[in-house]
Amino acid sequence: MAAVAMLLPGVAIGSVGMKGGGASERLMPLTAAQIEAAGASGTGCSWSLGRDGPIRFAAADDHAVIRLASKLMRLRPAADAHDMFPFTHDSWSGDGISVSVVAAASGTKEGSEAIGSPADLKVTIRGHATSRRGRMICGS
Repeated sequence: MAAVAMLLPGVAIGSVGMKGGGASERLMPLTAAQIEAAGASGTGCSWSLGRDGPIRFAAADDHAVIRLASKLMRLRPAADAHDMFPFTHDSWSGDGISVSVVAAASGTKEGSEAIGSPADLKVTIRGHATSRRGRMICGS
């Protein structure tokens, strides 16, 4: 597997630690209103850099969203997507971008309606990939 750079909050993709340069985009925190407007709220999953950090990826049913410095990206399940949680998928795509989520450990119960797990979020924009370990929470 090829090495990928770490996606740092507020740091441009392709600018820090990434060989060959790349797109000048930033993965930004999402607001609850943005997640809802994209149809990615409700029973599904969200990814953040830490347990209580701001959400940077959200998915529910066949809708997912990330926010780049330049725009909000609404995503659909990729052609090769698999079930990640009963109500969402593990890989997404849209308009020159692909996003995949890989659990890094077994999930643990988070309250009465959610499961949390360390997970890697891999974002590929126009062929330039970055990956970051964070926390995926799935539930309602």
